[in-house]
Amino acid sequence: MSKHLYHSIKKSLVGNLSVYILQIISMIFYARMFTPEEFGVIASIHVFVVFFQLFSDMGLSPALLSLKSIENTLRDSVFTFTILLGIVIGAIFYAFTFLLNIYYNNDSYSLYGIFISLTIIFQTLTTVPTTALHRETKFYSIALINIACEILTFFVVIALFQLELGVIILIYRLFLFSILRFLLLYWASKKTDVGLPKISFRFKELRKVMHFSTFQFLFNIVNYFSRNLDNILIGKYLGISQLGIYDKSYQLMRYPLQLLTYAINPAIQPVLNGAKIDLILLEHNKLIKKLLVVSIPIALFMGINSTNIVYTLFGEQWNSVSPLISILSLIIPVQMVLSTSGSFFQSLNKPRLLFYSGAIAAVINIAFIILGVYLGTIEKIAVCLCISYTISFIVIYFCLFKYAFNASSIGFYKIIFQVSYRYLPVLIIYPVIYTYININSGISFIDLILSGLILMMLLAIFNFKMLVAELKPQK
Repeated sequence: MSKHLYHSIKKSLVGNLSVYILQIISMIFYARMFTPEEFGVIASIHVFVVFFQLFSDMGLSPALLSLKSIENTLRDSVFTFTILLGIVIGAIFYAFTFLLNIYYNNDSYSLYGIFISLTIIFQTLTTVPTTALHRETKFYSIALINIACEILTFFVVIALFQLELGVIILIYRLFLFSILRFLLLYWASKKTDVGLPKISFRFKELRKVMHFSTFQFLFNIVNYFSRNLDNILIGKYLGISQLGIYDKSYQLMRYPLQLLTYAINPAIQPVLNGAKIDLILLEHNKLIKKLLVVSIPIALFMGINSTNIVYTLFGEQWNSVSPLISILSLIIPVQMVLSTSGSFFQSLNKPRLLFYSGAIAAVINIAFIILGVYLGTIEKIAVCLCISYTISFIVIYFCLFKYAFNASSIGFYKIIFQVSYRYLPVLIIYPVIYTYININSGISFIDLILSGLILMMLLAIFNFKMLVAELKPQK
């Protein structure tokens, strides 16, 4: 089981790494082409796009992954349902943009809504083709499609930027990306066992996935408000420019999560679905240890080198992002571990428990977000998020171990303590060395390399055996 799981994870990780390298390169260019206020506009509308996209999936992807086989009638019924669903949601979103005009006191949102509505429709249509590829762990195929779309849309943005059209270029990029991605995923699904979906609908077929998808969908709803209320409130009460800075810092903090856990999660459910609880628990604890071994040095490096990271990637106009990165880096290990929990709830066929635990965590996060907004600065909001995610972590893993694994969580927390303790010398010495050496060559990228070499040297001295043991390929 371990060999199969980590082989699937490896494929997903390599594929996602290629995509994220391209996205980082694109982001470096976009950050110098567009202002924080323009990115704030994108962030202010994207937070609502994410909400409407929840309805476009409705938990159908993990529900389809939970099935041992997918018949053609079910495949076609779900695909046809997503077509109708996408059209309805796209139309509702466009009507909603007129309320955004009032909320943000900007009449341009209804114009942006035309492209975004079409984006939502095509995003909805990818549900069945993407699931078909995930079931067979064809992560390389998905990555190649995303890479092709990223490259093509990047050159389109560069070309349109010469026309000085402003922020609508980034809106159009999302629209074009969604069309290209759907067409390529649809074509690729032809080579899977699920096959090419066609237009045909039988309502009784949907009932096969409704129980699982309903609770998954409800979890996605509460998780949305837990993860996005900060953007909504910052845009309204602290301003679009502050939202642009906050969103960019949060986006940068999430890149390690996207690279690792978002690559790992699609591989977990197809491999572990239907396995015995004891085996799933064993694989869970192995994976968590590996994630902690990787995430703690990443968090340390980002927290210490936040200024140079921001200057290298975004330029000096984004210098306000740096203090936020230093704060948010503290929860990278917590976020990285927490982000995998949903896949284990799904593998254990516990969508109801996933929803209940997520709802409790959402209440905690929302309360701290409101507190942060009340305190009045994005830095205080970031601190409140660190506290809330840590509490949510404890709640969700209590539910996972007690009610899903039916086991004690002592071994899990013992792993966290052991890994953290073994990193303690590096956690103490690295900041001291960085402070006293005062690396400052005048070129932020060179400073990052020098600082990274110091960290690697310390890891080699104090943690070489642990790193080799946990990160070596599975035989």
